[in-house]
Amino acid sequence: RLHLSRLPLGPFTESLACRLVMGACQSAAIEVDKGGGADDVHIKLDHAAAPVGLRHAAREEPALGEFAPVVLTGGLALPHDDDVAARAAARAFAAEVAREHGQPVRVEGAEHRAITLRELGLLVEHVKRHSRSWVGRRWSAGAWREVRGLKPEEVNLYDVNLNLLARLGAELGISFSELFARGQERKPKVFLSHAWSHSLLQTYEALVQHAKDRGYGEDEPIWICAFAIRQHAVELGAIKDSPFFKALKATAMTLIIVAAEGEGVLDRSWCALEMNLAMVEGGAGYLTDIYTHYKGRVQRLTDGLIAADRHRNHADGKARRDGEFPFAIIERALKFALADTKAAVQLDHDNILQYVKRQDVQRQAAGA
Repeated sequence: RLHLSRLPLGPFTESLACRLVMGACQSAAIEVDKGGGADDVHIKLDHAAAPVGLRHAAREEPALGEFAPVVLTGGLALPHDDDVAARAAARAFAAEVAREHGQPVRVEGAEHRAITLRELGLLVEHVKRHSRSWVGRRWSAGAWREVRGLKPEEVNLYDVNLNLLARLGAELGISFSELFARGQERKPKVFLSHAWSHSLLQTYEALVQHAKDRGYGEDEPIWICAFAIRQHAVELGAIKDSPFFKALKATAMTLIIVAAEGEGVLDRSWCALEMNLAMVEGGAGYLTDIYTHYKGRVQRLTDGLIAADRHRNHADGKARRDGEFPFAIIERALKFALADTKAAVQLDHDNILQYVKRQDVQRQAAGA
């Protein structure tokens, strides 16, 4: 018996209830009984094939009305991947974008799938509305544990991927960028290097500040791997064939976002590769800026002068920014070793390490 508490009754509720059960069980023997109360729905089913483990689905989607907590009893479990309301929220977001940008069209080549600050802002607003109904995973007491009900400021890109990006991929076969691009390739101006564990809201705030500092608008294309790559079917290829390499070579600057404690970027193999590519492959005139969120605001270590320096003494502005940048990050960077970084796939780490070593040998042989 599955008891859905305080759901508005009607054809939609009965359909939702049936889809919930069908998503969790292989049995089609379902009876819907509205019970004695005006706000209860009871479902009887054969749940011999119910999956292992108990989960609670508490979801909210304005387009579909408010979902009260769903109480699962009798050993029936609802896997997160089959959470109807969360899937509906992802579809509703895609439908909202489609009303303004048209139906999504696939863009081949992830290096061409940049997004804009305006589009990222829509995601941030979506997170602020829906994150309290999202599920996340956090490392606690030596194990990964599921956490439900995330505050917007707690949401990172792992959470965005789990609750939205991977769902969009599964539903539509596209990346986040392809929701907006109308099938057009976009050449990025800025390459973002950051760890997925970093706060989405702080990442957005740093990008807004970077746009002001470097004088580009909210419609300038920015390459962010999470939104460019189809997260339901990740294929990166060899490093020089990867979208990371191709996208960075197409940009004019890289923004590196570091956590205030120096964690994240300095721990991840792919981030280390991106920093290496920016500083080695970028070429003359290529800019590499490093931003962090510290003491309630964005602190910047800029590659030379920024737009605001034109309105005051150049040396004073640059010196003040450098002096305010957290020294703990600089200390951590001085101890950085690529061999100590990690990747989700060990083979990726090994390939990155070998690539950087080969590039160093080639540069030394060329006298660079």
